[in-house]
Amino acid sequence: MNKLIITGNCGHDCNPKQVGDKFVYNLTIAVSVGYGENKKTIWYDANIWRQDDKLGTIAKGTKLLIEGEPSVQVYTTKQGEPAAKIQIFCNHFEFLSSKSETTEPTIDEVNASQKSIAQAMRIEHTKQENLPF
Repeated sequence: MNKLIITGNCGHDCNPKQVGDKFVYNLTIAVSVGYGENKKTIWYDANIWRQDDKLGTIAKGTKLLIEGEPSVQVYTTKQGEPAAKIQIFCNHFEFLSSKSETTEPTIDEVNASQKSIAQAMRIEHTKQENLPF
């Protein structure tokens, strides 16, 4: 048996599909390799089979560790050229982050944070004015 372990980001939102009495998540995983001008992205297809759909939607950008058995799928493109892709039948996976952990705060979140800081500063200033010395 061959084993491949990758860490990368989910390429699109993925919902489970029911197949018989099981559920499958068909993911594309983007893995960055190299540095600087030599940096490139390698895409993998991964299938996660589960007894239930309790994972819900796996959001685009979620960082995952995927471990499983690789296979190569050979096909012909629309232009008639031969191509291949690596597909992983997943034996084990882990969430390394969620998309919400990697996003920048919204403008509303920034404004709310600034308002609460300003309010805390006003309260502190009022307390200082009431000091007996």
